[in-house]
Amino acid sequence: MRYHVGTLPLEIFSGETEGYKYNLSLDPPVVFVVFDPEGEAEAAHEFEPSLVTVCPYEAQDYLDISENEVQNTPMPPPVASWLAGFVEKHHVDVPFKKRKRTLHPDKKRHINELIMPDAGAREDERG
Repeated sequence: MRYHVGTLPLEIFSGETEGYKYNLSLDPPVVFVVFDPEGEAEAAHEFEPSLVTVCPYEAQDYLDISENEVQNTPMPPPVASWLAGFVEKHHVDVPFKKRKRTLHPDKKRHINELIMPDAGAREDERG
């Protein structure tokens, strides 16, 4: 059974190809439909489709907003093919870089005092 709830644009962006790539690895890939609550208290259980996305990370962001409902549906093969071509053209693997921690000078001084208790006193004498 199929339902047509309206026509919404599907926008894709070159900066979100990591999410699209992940979605295409699913079996089957999906299209996410975001529904917003409609009306006031009398229509509390009514939702209106407001957005479609193929990025699972964007869909998760909408799920985190409690008033939104997100449903998925299998991605039609022509859309999957079109999206795969877009990902192939625009995706750039970004290598993971571990951030090097730097200590605030006050914390560095405190740690040095813990390691060598008289180091702080010698530093004060010089300063």
